[in-house]
Parts: sequence; C-alpha cells; structure tokens
Amino acid sequence: MPVYQLHNGKLREAADCYGHAGGNENAEIIDSVRSYVSRGFRHVRVQIGVPGMAGYGAGRAGAAPAKSLHNSPVYEPLPYIRRALKMFEACRKDLGEEIELLHDVHERVTPNQAVQFCKDVEKFKLFFMEDPLSPEDIAYFRQIRQQCATPIAMG
Repeated sequence: MPVYQLHNGKLREAADCYGHAGGNENAEIIDSVRSYVSRGFRHVRVQIGVPGMAGYGAGRAGAAPAKSLHNSPVYEPLPYIRRALKMFEACRKDLGEEIELLHDVHERVTPNQAVQFCKDVEKFKLFFMEDPLSPEDIAYFRQIRQQCATPIAMG
C-alpha cells in the first residue's frame, strides 16, 4: 500500500520540479530556460560557466582549458559572481518575473562574498539561492538573513 494511502489519501495532484539550464553565455541559458518552460516547468535553475575556469552546473562548451601549477582546474569567485549577476539580469529582462529562477553557488565563495552576493541577487527575486556557504560557516547564514530577503536552500 502506498504511504499516502496510510495518511488519508493524496494531498496534492503534483509537486513542482525544476529544470537545469546551464551554459557559458546568457543567450544559451535563456534558450534552455524557454525549452523547460515549453515542457511545463515553472522553476528553472540557471548556472553560468566562466570560460577558462572550472565550474559546477554549467556547460563547458567553448571554454578554454583550465591550467594551474598543480594541473587542477582554476576557479576564481569574483569573475563567477560578476558573470552570475549579469546572467540574472539578462534572464529577468528576457524571461520576465513569471519564471521562478534558482541558482546553486556550490559553497564556492568566501563568507563575505556570499553575504554580498545574496544581497546583490535580492533584486532578481530568486526562488532560492542554494549553498551560498558551507555548513561550517553556519554563523554567516544568520548574517545573510539579517541583511537580505533572498531565500536560501542548503543541503
């Protein structure tokens, strides 16, 4: 017997899910969001790559290969933050306010950068910003909450 039947039946017909639109250019991401919307999604996670740098959740097509002294990927938080803010601006301009945008930082910025990033993103009205900080930086989550209304997801 399904668990929902043990609890007096279904409470809803469906649950919202989100699609993942990633890429290296805003136009590519916006086209991907539109594709998800055409399939019925109302929530879409948007991620942008930084050419020449490692990144989570964004396409790497056309990105320059990463180089470092230890043969590991390069990642710099500030270029990522600047590029992400431009991505949110382009998404809102082209897609409007009806699409719920999500974004995952993957804990890849410093606590001070995370606080500022969440404040800067507030005007774009995200559905949520995921993992702006690592769990070890839990005290900074309170600082984010005190300074802005950007919804935060962690996990």
